[in-house]
Amino acid sequence: MKRTMAHCTECDAEVTVPDDPLVGEIVDCTVCGTELETVEVSPPVLQRAPELAEDWGE
Repeated sequence: MKRTMAHCTECDAEVTVPDDPLVGEIVDCTVCGTELETVEVSPPVLQRAPELAEDWGE
């Protein structure tokens, strides 16, 4: 599988994303560990993924 590079919004490290990313796909920065969401696909643009709130069974 081919890979494409994008930049982490937290530490500016290069992050590897699949060549065919989907909007909303989550990738992890291997340098700082931040979860990043794909917001654009051509070229890939990442932003920090939203934190999921715990619903505690509600």
